[in-house]
Amino acid sequence: MTTPTLRLELADVQALRAEMETNLRAGGCFVEGAQGWSQNDPCTVELVHPETGSTMRLPARVVWVSDEPPRRGVGVTFLDFSSERRAEIARF
Repeated sequence: MTTPTLRLELADVQALRAEMETNLRAGGCFVEGAQGWSQNDPCTVELVHPETGSTMRLPARVVWVSDEPPRRGVGVTFLDFSSERRAEIARF
């Protein structure tokens, strides 16, 4: 069975850097606009580089769901978030 995917596409490299500093390096992210998810749902976050279009897939679990504006979406925590994975994200 395939794990559902959440796609995280940021507007530009500056937004990617900001997301790295605030969320990604801490082991998670918020995927704005994602709907139909429940807390503890398994997923894969597909992080898309804003300039190259290359992707990185990160196994994750939904830890927070917001169905109310202005911040509709889901918060996830990455699974198997080792120091090697942190370094891989930093190089991305």
